[in-house]
Amino acid sequence: MSGASGGSVGNASFFALQKNRNNMMFENTKRYFDNDFLTYTLARMLGPDYFRHLLAFIPMYDRAAALEYAHEKVPNEEIISAAMAAPFDIEMEQKNGTLNPILYINTTVMQNGVPAVVSNLNIDSILNNNRVDVLELLVDSTVLKLSTAAILSARFPYMSPAGKISTMAIGNERNSLYFVDGGYFDNSGAGVVTETIQHLDRLINKNKAKYGHIAGKVEFVVLHITNSPKSKLKFEKTPALQNDLFAPVKTLAGSYSKQTDINDLRLKKLLALIKERSITHTSYNDIPLYNSAVPNEKPYSMNWFMSDDCKSRMIERFKNCSELSEVIKDANTKRLNYKTKTLNENSMAKQEANHLGFNKKRYL
Repeated sequence: MSGASGGSVGNASFFALQKNRNNMMFENTKRYFDNDFLTYTLARMLGPDYFRHLLAFIPMYDRAAALEYAHEKVPNEEIISAAMAAPFDIEMEQKNGTLNPILYINTTVMQNGVPAVVSNLNIDSILNNNRVDVLELLVDSTVLKLSTAAILSARFPYMSPAGKISTMAIGNERNSLYFVDGGYFDNSGAGVVTETIQHLDRLINKNKAKYGHIAGKVEFVVLHITNSPKSKLKFEKTPALQNDLFAPVKTLAGSYSKQTDINDLRLKKLLALIKERSITHTSYNDIPLYNSAVPNEKPYSMNWFMSDDCKSRMIERFKNCSELSEVIKDANTKRLNYKTKTLNENSMAKQEANHLGFNKKRYL
């Protein structure tokens, strides 16, 4: 699971539910995101944060810490909020032998724009791309909560200040790094997913003696959940004065979104290339919040507090999303085929065992 900005908060909440899988997961999620994460944060921004730098000797939470606190103290919801307040390494622990999903929380280093990741995977072992592994930089005595990790990816301009982590060991020096929204570099999280799939594909194809037998059993299925309307590429006329005064600003603003589009396209092309040159199956599935069949659809406002109308329309869209229904149908078909194949293989194995005179009970 990979995301940036608010998508990382959503992924973190889903990750928190993995230890408590039950039929109430949807209700837990709904209760959690019914909460108002904005008011307490805004009160800090318009109040104590004005004086915090003048009265530095008085300890007080800033608006970013207030946002984390709001995610940890959600009324009428205990599972996700408790996990958000827990140390990230505690939430990484497996339960009952089940494997947790790989979680990539994407953020950006403010000082130099380098992408960074908080993950339950040691990314240095698979990604050789100079991404900063945030957990690797922390000294042993430092604890990073799940809420801190999630909000580290969702620090919107001005609403949340850059997150400072000062207890870092880089060589023999102590340094402070500041982290801002992951969307500055990659707003979908597709970049780190592309690199992970490339690594797995290389393992399978370059170590065929070790992994070749699983090549035909591996399938790369990407579910790309988007929450913004798709827009067609268009070029608007630029007045001469605007060109002279605002060309750098307009270019930077435009490249901010297009960089994400390019990362998404790279992932699509990688899957197409793998499918073309190997027996590994791949598929790329867009699951959009906006319904392309509805002209002039009302916008979904993505904020720390959403109106009841916006939330109810999102739930209705979730229940009637044809793209999502197709993915679920395809997954169920594959699961049924797998079960049928497994049953047939077991039946043949039993017949062979009986034919060879094996003790049936011991063989099974």
